[in-house]
Amino acid sequence: MNKYNEKVMQNFLNPKNAGVLRGANATNKINNQDQSSMDIVKFYLKINDETEVIEDARFKTCGCTAAIAVSNVACDLLKEKTIEQALLIKDYDIISALGELPLDKIHCAITVTDAIKSAIDNYYERKAKEQKKEEKAKIKAMKNMFNFN
Repeated sequence: MNKYNEKVMQNFLNPKNAGVLRGANATNKINNQDQSSMDIVKFYLKINDETEVIEDARFKTCGCTAAIAVSNVACDLLKEKTIEQALLIKDYDIISALGELPLDKIHCAITVTDAIKSAIDNYYERKAKEQKKEEKAKIKAMKNMFNFN
């Protein structure tokens, strides 16, 4: 008997959100290397810089059936959500969207929620670097304008 329900198997066998997302402005990579699994999860998010809405989400996961299914469903849950809403997605929301997961696979949903947070952290780090770079360019332009070199 299969330990996964039909919805989990559909998301595993046909992960429509799998692959690299061109134009992604937030990425991550989480290695879950506990004793029960060796999952590696990477998310790619395209976040609108003005509205902070996640316009698209994709994933690459090296792991078990549950890890891939959970990653696929998480992408669906992320799309069209604000960053604030995305950060409210919990492991049980993902499990609920799949119907259920075996108890020994709950860690897959936890890993994916950690990966979501990591990708969003990456987005804010990138934005901070861009802002700092813009500020330095403005200062340099002002110095050049007034010959303060």
